[in-house]
Amino acid sequence: MYKVVLSLLFITLFFNFSYAQVESVSTEESIFQDIKPLSVIDLNQSEETSSVKLDRSQFALNLRSDHNIIARYDNFPKKVFTKQQFTIVLNATIATDSFDEILTTFEGGNGYEIINPDSKWILNSKRTFQNKFIVKVKNENFVMPDIIVSLVQDMSIVEEYKIEKPEIKVSKVGQQIEHFSSVIAKELTLTSHITKQYDNNTLLTIIELEGIESNLKDFKLKNYQKQGIESLSGDFDREKLVYFIILPIHEETLTFSYYNTQSSKIEIISSPIVHSEEIVSTQTDLNPHNSNVLLYKRIGIGVLLFFCVVWLLFKRDKIALLVTVICALYLVYVYLPNRNFLLQKDTNVFILPTKSSSVFFKTDSDVYVEVLDSQKGYIKVLLPDDKIGWVNEEDISKN
Repeated sequence: MYKVVLSLLFITLFFNFSYAQVESVSTEESIFQDIKPLSVIDLNQSEETSSVKLDRSQFALNLRSDHNIIARYDNFPKKVFTKQQFTIVLNATIATDSFDEILTTFEGGNGYEIINPDSKWILNSKRTFQNKFIVKVKNENFVMPDIIVSLVQDMSIVEEYKIEKPEIKVSKVGQQIEHFSSVIAKELTLTSHITKQYDNNTLLTIIELEGIESNLKDFKLKNYQKQGIESLSGDFDREKLVYFIILPIHEETLTFSYYNTQSSKIEIISSPIVHSEEIVSTQTDLNPHNSNVLLYKRIGIGVLLFFCVVWLLFKRDKIALLVTVICALYLVYVYLPNRNFLLQKDTNVFILPTKSSSVFFKTDSDVYVEVLDSQKGYIKVLLPDDKIGWVNEEDISKN
């Protein structure tokens, strides 16, 4: 009899260890390693139009009578869309060497942002210089600015040429399309797609996109509340985005679209959600109140305790008593409630316990949370509305 009970004890403890204490973060954590974090909250902050590092107001105006500079547009689009980023190419012919620097000033206009205002002029051929600027259309009231090209010498503007703004039409695209991602690009490619279970009701899916001449920072899907940028790298010519989305566990396909500037039409990208049997390892045990693992654990320990009591009644020795006491104490431990702590207002709750994790949401008031786990300076918490996430240890106050 004692051999049977000891075997059951070993199996039960092994089960509990395997399913309740897994803290290894191997392949899953590598998804998030070395990713520069961009908070979800940061995406909702208003953008301000960038300004050049050197402003015309910093220089004295000491114009010469000579006219040694002529500048013009070499290339610009005739039609653009809101949120689109596009390139303008400027050429300047300068018939003098008496200058130290070429200064570019954007004057007037409306609803635009110059992404690279400090772009330098490059000598293209003898006396001819070229510059490329990336312009972002911020809204439908977009109007291109006038561009003033100035020659600077000894901290004075000695010559300048004003390029009048071109007429560029602006319109909206994709507003009525449910799966439109707000991306306008020469080309957009889905290069990677990984999905793991996040909690009992949702999945965490990570996608990697590569865009050519795109506005990847504006990527957003309409049907999902929790989503955001994990990393954004590269430049306008070729940019790479790593993006997370929390979606319902029953979702089977991830579908989104973008506007292709080459084909002048909406392109659809669709990828099946391959739901791995694994969960994101840093989310092990998920919500313990809804977890089947916890239920199986309690049933297993209860059954084992029953056999131990029967064994004790028949054997009445020290080994039977010891095993019965251990099982009883462990069953009490399993039913003990988790610790409660106060989570202060405006605390960032992260998706994962990593430095590069994005902010999942932000608390709007002081709230008591249940502690589920701890790892590497982070605490896994369950909020009253059943949301689960990770917070820094410093953000936790004891009740």
